[in-house]
Amino acid sequence: MKKILSNTFIKNVLVLASGTAGAQAITMAFSPVLTRLYSPEAFGILGIFSSITAVLIPLATLCIPMAIVLPKRNCDAYKIVLASLYVTLITSVIIYFLLQLINLNYFVSLDENALQVFIYLVPAAMLFTSFMEIATQCFVRLNEFKILAKISIVKSLILGTLKVIAGLVSGSYIYLLAIATLAGLFHTALSYIFIRDKVSNILNFNLKPSKYEVAGKLIENKDFAIYRAPQVAINSAGQSLPIILLAILYDPVVVGFYTLAKTVLAMPTTLMSQAIGSVFYPKFSNYYNNGRDIFGLLSKTTLSLVVLGAIPFGLIFIYGKEIFSFVFGEQWYEAGIYSQWISIWAYSGFINRASLNAITVLSYQKILLLYEVLSISLKAIGLYLVFLLDYNAEISIAVFCLISTFLNIALVIFSLIVTKKNSRG
Repeated sequence: MKKILSNTFIKNVLVLASGTAGAQAITMAFSPVLTRLYSPEAFGILGIFSSITAVLIPLATLCIPMAIVLPKRNCDAYKIVLASLYVTLITSVIIYFLLQLINLNYFVSLDENALQVFIYLVPAAMLFTSFMEIATQCFVRLNEFKILAKISIVKSLILGTLKVIAGLVSGSYIYLLAIATLAGLFHTALSYIFIRDKVSNILNFNLKPSKYEVAGKLIENKDFAIYRAPQVAINSAGQSLPIILLAILYDPVVVGFYTLAKTVLAMPTTLMSQAIGSVFYPKFSNYYNNGRDIFGLLSKTTLSLVVLGAIPFGLIFIYGKEIFSFVFGEQWYEAGIYSQWISIWAYSGFINRASLNAITVLSYQKILLLYEVLSISLKAIGLYLVFLLDYNAEISIAVFCLISTFLNIALVIFSLIVTKKNSRG
């Protein structure tokens, strides 16, 4: 363990994770208050909204911001930033008009007022979250992990405070949706405040690249749009599948229980997996470009994730019901039951975070896309068979989580195999 914690990579991870930990601690501190201000139904509607936006956001950016860390020259990175902004603006407008035409009642069971709110807030959330992703990748390129940590903490404090104030005024789901929509905008604004003296390193506004240069960078990184964006969107759709089906087959209350459990379990995942991804992605790319031992790097990182995730996920798996009832109130006991199954899935997803980044650097996006198509197909088939046999929500969630766990482990094994094959160290 001492050897793992002593290397530079893990130190950088822990710097970024410290901010994420602070942000998650703030979110957790607000959660017991929020579960007493908002009903499970309100949490359920928020879960449906978040699921829809999670699927659409990768399509808004086409995952082009992920390419910001790759160029050697900052001027090329700036062109990718511009390409990302143009793509985001265009796709957000397109989604808005499509939502005006599509009847969302075919996909989710919501009242007319909620559907109207969705039509306006979903494109806005896509736009603001895309800005946040662009800003985050700029920070990663500059290795400004400490600033990213500070932003995470400040943003969580602002959002939590706004939710409490709104809950005291009215426990309506509309406030939760509005605050969720503005989260990306808050993050982007904080990014500029913290880094305005260094932003010129990437965002050189004196540089006036032609539209052909910007388009050239878009074409150069087309693999992100062709393979990674659909892969991420399909992955999000797979994770959102239980929420959508629970909303159709049951009611928003059941969705609320699942949403709270999934949100809580996402906290330890976010705590380290985003930190691992942000630090590991450019490091793995550097190792690969310079012919160093990428297999050793991926193996050690994956082992570190196995060790670091064992305790938090293990505690939820064993004591989920008791923890949820005590922290959030007896009315959330069922959410604790769901959390025990979700912890298995979340742990495997936590472990495979480095593998996903490795596959991206090695240009296996096509394989990753096929994997996601297979993944969502198996999950959908599994849930459908459960619904045919037994309409119990817990059984449905258990089957979904076990299938997801198997697929995550399979991806880790695949990534280790292809990394070994491509390792030049």
